[in-house]
Amino acid sequence: MASRFQEASLVTSPSYPNAVAWSSENLIAVAAGHLVIIINPALPTGPRGLITISDAELYQIGRVRSQDLLTGGLLPSSLKRERSPCVRSLSWSEIGMSPNHGCLLAVCTAEGRVKLYRPPYSDFCAEWIEIVDISKMLYENLSSMNFGESKNPSTSLSKDQVVEHDHEEDERISSLKARKRRKTSANNINLHEKNYTDRASCSKQDSKAEHNVLEIEVYKQASNGQDRRSLPKALKKCSQEISPQTYVSREALLSSHSVAWSSLLRFSSESSCGNMLRFSLLAIGSKSGSVSIWKVHAPECYHIERSNVSPMVELTAIVQTHSSWVSTMSWGIFGCDSSNPQVVLVTGSCDGSVKIWMSNKEDLQNSVEVYKSSFFLLKEVVAVNPVQVSTLSFVVSNHYNAMHLAIGKGSGSFEVWKCEISTRKFEQIVSTNAHNQVVTGLAWSYDGRCLYSCSQDNYVRSWILCENAISEVPIPANTPGLSSTTDLPDDFLSCLGVALSPGNLAVALVRNFNVELLNPMYQARSQKAAVEFLWNGAQQSGCYTFST
Repeated sequence: MASRFQEASLVTSPSYPNAVAWSSENLIAVAAGHLVIIINPALPTGPRGLITISDAELYQIGRVRSQDLLTGGLLPSSLKRERSPCVRSLSWSEIGMSPNHGCLLAVCTAEGRVKLYRPPYSDFCAEWIEIVDISKMLYENLSSMNFGESKNPSTSLSKDQVVEHDHEEDERISSLKARKRRKTSANNINLHEKNYTDRASCSKQDSKAEHNVLEIEVYKQASNGQDRRSLPKALKKCSQEISPQTYVSREALLSSHSVAWSSLLRFSSESSCGNMLRFSLLAIGSKSGSVSIWKVHAPECYHIERSNVSPMVELTAIVQTHSSWVSTMSWGIFGCDSSNPQVVLVTGSCDGSVKIWMSNKEDLQNSVEVYKSSFFLLKEVVAVNPVQVSTLSFVVSNHYNAMHLAIGKGSGSFEVWKCEISTRKFEQIVSTNAHNQVVTGLAWSYDGRCLYSCSQDNYVRSWILCENAISEVPIPANTPGLSSTTDLPDDFLSCLGVALSPGNLAVALVRNFNVELLNPMYQARSQKAAVEFLWNGAQQSGCYTFST
């Protein structure tokens, strides 16, 4: 298909906003369905890296009684989960975090799992290597502290449920003892007895187990023909009966929704003979409204021979940021003294609120207990409202001694906020209905003066910030084949992400094709979406002229 744009076709299409990210080592990652496709912009149609998302394992967080499965809060959990694996969010680390001095890629799936990947070291390998399962580490940390709840799991049940639970347990034990006395030599009966015993170890109501989706999932994970006494302690928790509310809260804590990397932080370490302590912070937003902060240490030396070495990762804190899903996040760092930077985290939620959190050197260097956050609330920029926040872009402009925040919403509008670093006073500059559908991407230039926005309505717009006003400017005329933002081919259906190159020389967009307009025999089979490249040069407005 002949196109007026420089583009790279994709075999799968994105499903969520912010589907494209550009790394500081000049690689582009696209969240395209069950794949993460890594493209080299120097050779868009050349070899590509891949990350294939597989089905996620089910964590053992407790059992719920069969008659409680149809309660309001538990109904979404008891129904079938995602039909197929899909990438929801991705984020690049800064260069220097990978063992080969490259970037790490954090991938969050629609099933709520987060993993870290590094590039392959072989020229003949396209699949990126998984090095850390963050979700598994989060599960182990939360399980060790009983998810921050009371140590006695029965306290989450009512008194009647506890009495009924004890009565059912006595009946089950009596039934098992009676079966052991009725042993026979027939192999088929022995096999039946063994199967029943294994199922009984994870289900207190065998007659209802086939209708209990949660118990069936636990049975698949925990039985496998093993004796109950030989199971690990973590798996033995599957027999603990909890209330539906407890199950929902635990599942929400483990269900990640968004990821974001901070810049590489450098501190002088007093305990390491003057060596620098280097690490990045990885923020993971969950469906419970909390954000877990992970400290990922940079390698002390770089190599490509020891490929099985994983970075040191530790859970720093869990911050309860919102009352609903954390849909998007963005980091920022400012400070005149590089040895004492101020770290800022901006979080947006599905409840429409946006909050800004801050930490400092002492809190980041020292170890803190989980649930005792080292981040404090600096400002609630947007209060709770019916319009959800779909995307954020946050930049610190040291030239203007200010922070610029762009907030994209599901209504198609976006807001721009400005904060003077010295006074830390926030003010809203503009709120505009820029698009007709949900804003799926926002990207500031490095200096915080030029902003790109894109939407599901298939439009990408360029904006210039002039003092306390923002105005739209045309896409640069030196982009091949593009004369304006309305000059779009009919083959594209929607735009689901925008990203700027490290030097702000180019803009990457990811668009879904309108498959109905493609040739069903050839194009529709192999071209589901495309990554476009636009040149970002000679932006002009009434008060500034921008060049790269």
